[in-house]
Amino acid sequence: MTTALREPPQALTAEMKVDEATMRFGDSDLESWPVVDDEGALIGMVRVNDVVDAATGNQRPDTIATIMKRARSLVKDGGAEIPHVHQDQPLGLALARMGDTGHNALPVVSRSNAREMIGIVTLVDVLKAYGADTARMTPVRGTPVVE
Repeated sequence: MTTALREPPQALTAEMKVDEATMRFGDSDLESWPVVDDEGALIGMVRVNDVVDAATGNQRPDTIATIMKRARSLVKDGGAEIPHVHQDQPLGLALARMGDTGHNALPVVSRSNAREMIGIVTLVDVLKAYGADTARMTPVRGTPVVE
């Protein structure tokens, strides 16, 4: 995992307002962001598209916690486990977890405390680590393929 590990972004908080979260995204290439509680402990991930949809939709939730609650209600097991990987695990496991969860970024957490985020790994970073030519990929946010 260390070959694809990057510094984590400044995490969103559960009580953060949706409009503030959309501003935090800025020019970031992340499609999923970590969410922490008041003490900085990881409590989950939220998809950028879910936040943007919430900010522009008819039923505008106030906070990230509301979006996370809605997303968990759509998952068969309630989404109780936070999708994550550990630094000593193989990159293939990160790909499998991304496929299982639909997140293209996962927190890399401490072995001794799964709520302590030490970094983040993204789909593009994993593909680069495998030697893929990511310059020809179409980013999810809709910019065209580089020719």
